[in-house]
Amino acid sequence: MQAIDTQTHSFIGSFATGDWPHVLEFSPNGRYVYNGSLGNQLLPDGAPNKMQITVADARTLKVVRTLPFDAGVRPFVFSHDGRLLYVQFSYFNGFRVVDPVTGNVLRTKNLPVRGPGAHMKPSDYPNQAAHHGIDISGDGRTICDAATISNYVALVARRSLTTEAIIPVGDQPAEAETSLDGRYCFVANRGPGSNSVSVISYAKRREIRRIRVGKHPQEETEGFVSDSVLRAGGFLRKRHRTHSHTHGR
Repeated sequence: MQAIDTQTHSFIGSFATGDWPHVLEFSPNGRYVYNGSLGNQLLPDGAPNKMQITVADARTLKVVRTLPFDAGVRPFVFSHDGRLLYVQFSYFNGFRVVDPVTGNVLRTKNLPVRGPGAHMKPSDYPNQAAHHGIDISGDGRTICDAATISNYVALVARRSLTTEAIIPVGDQPAEAETSLDGRYCFVANRGPGSNSVSVISYAKRREIRRIRVGKHPQEETEGFVSDSVLRAGGFLRKRHRTHSHTHGR
């Protein structure tokens, strides 16, 4: 992985990873950067592959540990206190709870195979991903899991791992991000003709809106943009000045 200085746009360092590095996440305390690797998807099954999470010091980029697995590492998310990782893996319908220090799998959450997934062979999974997209609600109580081959989003109670809701969404949901206020899970639907983002309410446990976007949406993030910038870009109408009159006595 390479680090870039955002002011100079120059490369300032790097660290070695497993094969086909995929997802980057910072530990909640900001001290470490965690990188998951898929393994080379072009090699035949059983070929030597480094499928792992690589942990590096966020300041020095020195690798402090590697956590090997027997399957490619898909999206993952930390618990808010940084003590647990919730990790999706290649071909697996659900996620696993992992110790971020030892790499030990502590618990496993299996989720149902539905819709298109019920008729798919694992070799037909898009890019080997059964589930691809996971995040946690702002209050830390609920996991939002995108079931890519089954066209749903599962809301799972974080502590008990009980399934709270199975919510139909668009085709091939494949990215999940919690809103800045912690109330919603945004899920990108990548499938042919879907091209949308589902807005899932954690409280209502349902999709409250589906937003049409460009072709094949990938990852998403939420940010603040001032009205003046949006107006300059033509995304907001220009403000019309109002005139007030003052009448003297």
